[in-house]
Amino acid sequence: MPSTVPTRLISVFLHNYYSSELVLQRNIGYTITMKILLVNPEFPDTYWSFRHALPFEGKRCVFPPLGLMSVSSLLPRECERRLVDLNVDRLKDSQIEWADMVFITGMLAQKESLHEVVKRSKERGKLIVLGGPYVTSTIEELPYAD
Repeated sequence: MPSTVPTRLISVFLHNYYSSELVLQRNIGYTITMKILLVNPEFPDTYWSFRHALPFEGKRCVFPPLGLMSVSSLLPRECERRLVDLNVDRLKDSQIEWADMVFITGMLAQKESLHEVVKRSKERGKLIVLGGPYVTSTIEELPYAD
């Protein structure tokens, strides 16, 4: 049986890694486990996607989401995690509904897909955590993210 995680533990985690304002905006409540969906946006069909060269190597994606996996390893053990790489699979509404928080990363080439994931997640009332090179350099383009 999963251990119970009180709100206080979750609030301290959010305060330490994000901001006290973020904690005050959301009522996380009492939960068995925090459910985190980690999403790697899709690369468009450009040079960077290597979409046409990958079949020769028997691969489906050239850039594994190592950043998201690293962040996942830093989360408290009590958190449930699911990783979706949009270069390999489609993001289902049920996956977004499952999550309490959606973590998204991306490079400039993944801009359109990242915006779409943020939009879909926000429409379902999810807390959005962004990171990666695109977000770091152009956060003003994502004012609707948490």
